[in-house]
Amino acid sequence: MSNVTGVIIFDVNRNAQIDFQTDGAITNTPLVLQSTDGSLNTIATLSDGVGEFEFINVPIGNYKLSVVDGYNGPITPSPADYTLYAKPEPEITQGKVPGYESAIPVDRRVEGMNALNAVMPTTINVEVINNEEVDISYFFIGPALYKSFTPDNNITILPENLITAGDNGTFGKVVKGSYPNNGPADNPYPGDILSKFTWIKQSNEIPTGYYTIGNLTQPYNETETYNWWRLSDHTTSIETGRMQIIGGNDSKFKTLSTTVNNLQPNTTYLLTAWVSSLNKNQPAASSKIGVSIDGLNSNTTLYSNLEQMIDTDPKLPIWQEIGIKFNTGANNYVSLNILSVIPLYFALDDIMLRRVIDLNNVTTSCPTDYLCITNGADRFSACIGDTITFSICICNTSNLNIGTYDSPIMFSNILSESACFIPNTLFLNNMPLDCVSLCNINLGIFRPYEQKSITFRAYVKSNCPNTLTSCAKVVYSPSNSNTCCSNNAITIAILNKYLF
Repeated sequence: MSNVTGVIIFDVNRNAQIDFQTDGAITNTPLVLQSTDGSLNTIATLSDGVGEFEFINVPIGNYKLSVVDGYNGPITPSPADYTLYAKPEPEITQGKVPGYESAIPVDRRVEGMNALNAVMPTTINVEVINNEEVDISYFFIGPALYKSFTPDNNITILPENLITAGDNGTFGKVVKGSYPNNGPADNPYPGDILSKFTWIKQSNEIPTGYYTIGNLTQPYNETETYNWWRLSDHTTSIETGRMQIIGGNDSKFKTLSTTVNNLQPNTTYLLTAWVSSLNKNQPAASSKIGVSIDGLNSNTTLYSNLEQMIDTDPKLPIWQEIGIKFNTGANNYVSLNILSVIPLYFALDDIMLRRVIDLNNVTTSCPTDYLCITNGADRFSACIGDTITFSICICNTSNLNIGTYDSPIMFSNILSESACFIPNTLFLNNMPLDCVSLCNINLGIFRPYEQKSITFRAYVKSNCPNTLTSCAKVVYSPSNSNTCCSNNAITIAILNKYLF
């Protein structure tokens, strides 16, 4: 017989080492020891006040030892006697890290943290040989911040994820106990998740311009070139979940691209994705990605933003959910794209596209909240002298009339100094309007679920600054209440010269 002992470490700086001045214990968390020799004899115990646990009288054999928060089988106080109390239980197929509130005392939590995320595998293989004592087993789990996207008030988001590519946007799973940087040799989604970046098998070094699909990261030369977080995926927070890991650059190439062809025209949808910057010291001002949504039936851009900011913090990694609401217009077939717009190592996970309904169930103090503005352009980059066609779709997502004859909905579009509107190129619902500016264009009343489209052209006159912004804005100013407005801005890069 042998004893199996271990400790769960609250790894404050996520370096997979015990730092006695800062690290501490993760307490009151279930540890499960299960035979892998066929019997599935199982015993569970809890980590104590200093994070330690012990199984005694463990026979010769092979086992898996897992952190399994919420384990619903019998719990034996530590030291747990395997010979006396182990019995067959269903196979433990998934570990789980505990919630930080139940495991980390308030005085030891890192400022800002609201979650725990595994630094190293939460399942390890244990072999008992010749009744020898098994060396102490360490589980390193660190602080993290998960920041959810907050949708508009009182909307209903249907639960079905319309993205089926890449294992429904989760990128799949690996077996428990998998080592860090454990990824497939070949791209498992060559036809589902297209990318202009180069596929590489996950390893501890991912050069810029490459991407992979793998489990938690263990960075190469992390104190110098790759100053990354050791990070687990968002889906599982442990080593069993995979994510897309990208060595970003400023090519504005697509790091992820997938199509969905079963949407309803003139319908509002919400695209969400979880993103994490892997660089511990990424400057906040240069931590961003690009997002574009293209309508493939009408060959128009439904949404474009090259300035989607990603939060960073040098004290802890952040999994941040981004959310984009858009209207399909005349399309039931769209392309969803995430682009690399600056040098940034980042991870993507849990990408979802869901339908939004029932926006009209409650009243609102600002009627323009019901006007969904989809702003797009026919290109993401341009040079001086180029002409850009902008397309704006405005949809009333409610069963209410918005605007009146006396107080109609007014439209304006603000272009940055890099561009100039071409007079008399504006069309409203494919009808030309005689206008020499983009200010205070009367859109009239929006009937229930009515959609109106606007197109206009502008030319690029300067590359200072080297980005062009276009902000579409609707305003409602009833005589007896406050002015309401909504807007949607997009950004286009201005190049010194074409890259091809």
